[in-house]
Amino acid sequence: MRDKYSNFPNHPPSGFSSAAPWSARVVCEPDYSPLNLLLKAAVRNPHRLHLVGVAPPERSIFSPLVKTDSLLPQAVASAQDFEVSFVSSVSQSADLALRLVSLLQAHGVKAGDRVAVWGPNSVWHLLVHIACAGLGAISVQLDQHYTAEEFALVTEDCKPRLVFAGPEQSKRLAAVFPEHSESPQQGPLETARINDFAVFALPQLAETVADYLPFSVADLPVLDASTVGAIIYTSGTASHPKGVALTHANLWWGCRNFREVFEYSSDFVEAVVAPLSHIGGFNGTTLDLVYSGGTVVVIEGFAPATVLEVLDVFKVQMMFGVPTIYLRLLDDPSFTSRDLSAFVRPLIGGASLPVSLAQRLHAVGWAPYNVWGMTEQAASGTCLTPSMAPNCENGIGIPFPYTRVRVARLAGDKPLLVENELVDTAPNEIGMLVCAGPSVSSGYWQDDALNASSFVGPWLLTGDLGYLTETGTFQFAARAAQTINTGGEKVLPDAVAEVLQEIPGVAQVQVVGIADSQWGQIVAAVLIPEFSAEGDWLKSLPESTVLKQLRTLAAKSLARYKLPRAVRVVDSFPVSSNGKVSQTGLQELFK
Repeated sequence: MRDKYSNFPNHPPSGFSSAAPWSARVVCEPDYSPLNLLLKAAVRNPHRLHLVGVAPPERSIFSPLVKTDSLLPQAVASAQDFEVSFVSSVSQSADLALRLVSLLQAHGVKAGDRVAVWGPNSVWHLLVHIACAGLGAISVQLDQHYTAEEFALVTEDCKPRLVFAGPEQSKRLAAVFPEHSESPQQGPLETARINDFAVFALPQLAETVADYLPFSVADLPVLDASTVGAIIYTSGTASHPKGVALTHANLWWGCRNFREVFEYSSDFVEAVVAPLSHIGGFNGTTLDLVYSGGTVVVIEGFAPATVLEVLDVFKVQMMFGVPTIYLRLLDDPSFTSRDLSAFVRPLIGGASLPVSLAQRLHAVGWAPYNVWGMTEQAASGTCLTPSMAPNCENGIGIPFPYTRVRVARLAGDKPLLVENELVDTAPNEIGMLVCAGPSVSSGYWQDDALNASSFVGPWLLTGDLGYLTETGTFQFAARAAQTINTGGEKVLPDAVAEVLQEIPGVAQVQVVGIADSQWGQIVAAVLIPEFSAEGDWLKSLPESTVLKQLRTLAAKSLARYKLPRAVRVVDSFPVSSNGKVSQTGLQELFK
């Protein structure tokens, strides 16, 4: 008889001897199903507070709940800056996941089918992903800000069988298919396409799923290392989306990396503010705590005061965010009035961590864990831990335990191959960061051409430039695509930004390349002044005068071709839907 929860035989097979050589013993591959893992957690800690959905006041797509649920901390009842829309214990979450499996099966979802979630952050993104594992289906987390055209392009690529959509997303869906203008708020909406899919309204999903019986635990599959669990779309072209296919094993190994380096446990409390369509929000410790029975508070929309109150009231210990998110938290007026002493794991990634921000974080007791990760690695590339950078040194640290990272020598803008093998750079020589390991995706969804150009053997060509120092740590230099080519000279934006950041009065700076008829590209800087009197000169002088002074001050540290030839002074940087500074938005400022 097989034990459902261990996936190992209760008794050794006939003929097995404890004295047999290791090579003769039966080896059982782990079950990577997040649903089976959640069911085990529900046996261990059934009554622990598990999933919480919150949103800034009057901004949720879900109906608010009373804040006096016995599972919630008492302080939630007096919270002013957020509403609660969902609460569940570990056992209640497991029950909901099994009911979702029944819903998916009733609507024809089978192994390998895709199921998309398109809406603002919610606990349902996580529950749908876990339920998909119950059938061997694949979850697709879609950016809530996709236009109707972008949605059509992505769904043409992944061809989902079901889509769970928020209200705003449903309106855009109706724009793509005007003949199907019925609102999914009233129930399933069948929408004909090349590959038909049904649409369910996210706000009504709790009521919808309650009508289904829990799926039989005995019928749940064991998922091996090759089973694709999620497709996450990352930067592609306007006509060709780039969907990263991640197996459940990729996601699981990413989480093992996080456990060992961030040193957290299954009873941690985490807040999720990064978009769940972004790998940092989706797998950046989130999935691990969900299927191991921790407490995960999902924040539906970013508002600094809301996030700070959540950190305070729920005594949150860990959260991932891009640098912009942490900067806005530090600048919020309510920051100093909150008890944030429980928050011990500020995880930062998605963009370079400026030294000035690292210094501010250290000053308030938030020693940052600076992560270099990509969707293709399940977010686990390298990490600079606080103990590695006690004086806020810059860098991206060393590889996670189960990820291998090298710096490949370049030939032009591509890695040099000698007899079809990559060649490593010397210390401090800039090349392309490449990685391999069990958390690294084996490829992009149905894109043989992109797969062929993105891998050399097991090594993923990340498109990021960096170098290995003599002390064995890695430094990030630039995205290869963002390197500025001005008159044939290559300029790394971050290197220029570091110099400009030191100029008195400059609070933040971004450097981009903009098109130029003479030079091909020129170096352009976008500055945010200090709020203090020190930044007044940037706000009061014409930008032409600011540019002249910047060039004079920076010329002491930068070669002439690296000096900015254009400047804009702004109050804030344009950001993309995942909170990162938008390179396209910066370039638009100069048009």
